[in-house]
Amino acid sequence: MAMKTRSKEHEMKQGPSRFRRAVTACAAGTIALSFLSVLGLATPASAATLTGTTQAASAPTLRPNLANQNAGNWTVTLTPGATGGSFQLSVKDFNEAATVNFDHVPTVTQTPTVGNAGFTISVGTPPSIAGGVLTVTYTATLATTANQPIVITNVAYDVLGAFPGPVVVTGTDTDGGYSNSGTPNNITPLSASTDHAGNPYDPSASNAAVSSSSFGNTLFATTSPNIGPGATSAAGAWVLPLNGSGNSWATGDKIYITVARNNTTNCETAGAPDSVGFSAVPTVTSVAALNGATTTPTVTASLANMGSCGSFSGVNNVLVLTLTNSGTIGSGSATDSFGHAYAAEFTIFNVSYAVSGDVTAGNQGFVDVANSYNAVPTFGTITLAGDSLQGGSTVGAPGGPLSTSLQTGVAAAPPGQNFIIDRKSVV
Repeated sequence: MAMKTRSKEHEMKQGPSRFRRAVTACAAGTIALSFLSVLGLATPASAATLTGTTQAASAPTLRPNLANQNAGNWTVTLTPGATGGSFQLSVKDFNEAATVNFDHVPTVTQTPTVGNAGFTISVGTPPSIAGGVLTVTYTATLATTANQPIVITNVAYDVLGAFPGPVVVTGTDTDGGYSNSGTPNNITPLSASTDHAGNPYDPSASNAAVSSSSFGNTLFATTSPNIGPGATSAAGAWVLPLNGSGNSWATGDKIYITVARNNTTNCETAGAPDSVGFSAVPTVTSVAALNGATTTPTVTASLANMGSCGSFSGVNNVLVLTLTNSGTIGSGSATDSFGHAYAAEFTIFNVSYAVSGDVTAGNQGFVDVANSYNAVPTFGTITLAGDSLQGGSTVGAPGGPLSTSLQTGVAAAPPGQNFIIDRKSVV
């Protein structure tokens, strides 16, 4: 009996302490839940719900600074429950910069699906684009009961100076038939893959990849003869080596070769052009060293007028070589007859210039030549009417791109020498 009494007394003494521990634990739990609620972790319904997927059929290579480049098709599949709404696909480069834009509105069609008879792409609000965003509106007479595929074809991008890597595609869908309809839901499920900005993205939705070339400025003249004003005359040929194991070219890539007078200007006015330009399209051949490339590169040649030559006199001051196939530089190498190493190489011959008759001794000298890969020539406006060609060279054969010397009454310049007689180039 005495032992029982002591046990009862012990319980009565412990009672208030146990109660306080229980209250403390309950309070701690309440505080923790409140903290999670502040973080938004206690309300998972506030996060975007996965209501579909976006699958790219292919991911062709795109180049910076080119327009209307074909990308892969998509299939967007919406999960059951759609009652009508819209989805958006937003594209950016691998560093999430807005340098990839839709060139035109793609073709969007829904795949007829059993259980989704009332689902259709909206006619009253057709698909539209704004920069790098495609918006597609759809309707449904009844909630869909099966996965609904939507096929997007005829996709093409205008690419600016984009960061190399896969195009990052982000898809969202807004539809009152899904839970959490007030927030755009996700149709590009995130993965463990991260882009260059460090954010996760969906690689399966990427329908293109931007690749930059690093072929550099490798144009060399074979000879540098003199030509005179007021005539059409032959100039020296060029060789253009391509090097760098792993470097690649793609169909549609462009090489620009631009000429100007020795002081970097051209095409003063329509009445007095004071100009030099290509008189005809040159001939271009190509070769690849053994194991130098996966294939021999091929091009088509054309002429263009840019800078003040396009604005005033229409002189063809630019030769454009457009690649017509794709390939990658390998480990093989060879040396051409002029001492230049190459994995693959273009030879440009039958080069001729038309020189206006008003090019006098005061503005003659070695022709300025600039070349660039997938970047149009740049000009800086100067006080004269003509633009100043940027990045050119007046170094002759065999070390530079100069293929002619625009001079009268002077002896032919020895190869590699640079006799500048254009006094306007000296400030």
